[in-house]
Amino acid sequence: KAILEADIDQVANDFLRLQADLANYRRQHEDAMSKAGYLGRQDVLRSLVPFTADVDRALVMPEGLSQREAGIFESYALTFKKVYGVWDKFGVSRLEVAPGQTYDAGRHRMTDSREARSAVDVPGTVAEVVAPGWALEGRVLVPAEVVVFSSGTEAQELGDGGEEDGEGGEALESG
Repeated sequence: KAILEADIDQVANDFLRLQADLANYRRQHEDAMSKAGYLGRQDVLRSLVPFTADVDRALVMPEGLSQREAGIFESYALTFKKVYGVWDKFGVSRLEVAPGQTYDAGRHRMTDSREARSAVDVPGTVAEVVAPGWALEGRVLVPAEVVVFSSGTEAQELGDGGEEDGEGGEALESG
């Protein structure tokens, strides 16, 4: 009888371990599927968000339009503005980047450098924002393209290209 009870306890113990293993497998599978979905969404959005700059330029009303033409322009502009609603739905937001901020390789991609010429121009800070950056759920999706102030010697070291990191377009995690 003691042997049978020991066997029953062993089978019950094995069963509990198998249940725990199955629960761990399911959790790992769900995590992997969630990550794959996020990475797929990230790749698609990374290729689409630069289109927003084109939309922004298209939404600037030309001067000298008649009232009728302005009305037509506004109706098309409303359609284009729906793109911003799509970005909100997917958790995409513009990175807040402004001249004077400290250069951050995780949030910025340096496209050029400019020699600091006054006390206000601090080497290592953003001189100009060339293109906006984008974040997906708080993580950098597309780094902002910026011009950075440098001392005269730093500008010479970078050479004519001004490209700091070669490839550049990779999104880096932030925060």
